[in-house]
Amino acid sequence: MRYAERDYGRLSRRAPQIRAARLDIYTAHALPHRRRAAGDSIARATWHRALRAFTLVELLVVIGIIALLLAVLLPAINMAREHAATTACLSNLRQIGQAILSYAGDNKDVIIPADLRGDDFSDPNIRLGNWATILVAGRYLSAPDQTGQPTPRGPSVLRCPKGEDFNGFEVGAYEAPRDSPLQAGYWKRQAMHVGANGQTVPGITVYTWYGINADFEMGEEYPTFRVPAETTRRTKLNTFAQLRCPADLALVYDGFFHHDGQANLMGHARHNRGRLTNYLFADMHVQSIRTDSLPASFDDADLNARPFPKFKLKQR
Repeated sequence: MRYAERDYGRLSRRAPQIRAARLDIYTAHALPHRRRAAGDSIARATWHRALRAFTLVELLVVIGIIALLLAVLLPAINMAREHAATTACLSNLRQIGQAILSYAGDNKDVIIPADLRGDDFSDPNIRLGNWATILVAGRYLSAPDQTGQPTPRGPSVLRCPKGEDFNGFEVGAYEAPRDSPLQAGYWKRQAMHVGANGQTVPGITVYTWYGINADFEMGEEYPTFRVPAETTRRTKLNTFAQLRCPADLALVYDGFFHHDGQANLMGHARHNRGRLTNYLFADMHVQSIRTDSLPASFDDADLNARPFPKFKLKQR
């Protein structure tokens, strides 16, 4: 018993030393293992991050694939946009045709005049309106009154989707070739009214991006003309009943003015990268015509050699 007590006392006195020795052993063996485990975890995390990242070669391959897809898709997208613009333009012309037909129904079948001009020809600036102002003022066609506006504003059935916001007359469009972008401009006309005292009073202002098959004097040759004609003073308008081939006869088309016998103003090469010109025909159907099929002049031989579309009333 004395020996047991003596051994227990000895062990009790040495307990702190034993615990310290055990701690040293744990530190020597366990902590390096934990450090190695922590290091392994960091290494694994770094490796996983490396696996998730793109290499330079992979990035270049992805960029190349995207560039290839864009090269394939962009022409298709541009073609779709061109087709949409052409379709919208044809829709505008169809609505204009219905308005012209309604005007004829209210006016003994007459074809709308291209221009209205006062009897006093000494002042070339006095015009009472044109076909566009007549249709809008008569509520046959809906388009905004642009009086007081320096540039066109708002949507309009008289605006071609491929038209540009500049005045065609101010940039020389009247003399420009039919494939010139200058003919993409508008024709601005303000209607005038003659008051009770004989003075002219301003009316509505209309912008249009479409031309009409007309001449300023020769009403016997084309479906419409300026009234009264400048040289013959002709005032009797043509009628739809007079037309021999209304399905072939051009009435309104891509342009900005009436052609006045100038071949460059027969139509503007406006759609499908200049390959197509849109037309409204006298039977009220609309169609896209290859621009290179249009006549090069108004000589009868040239018109007969390329008979579609027809421009003259008696063209065979």
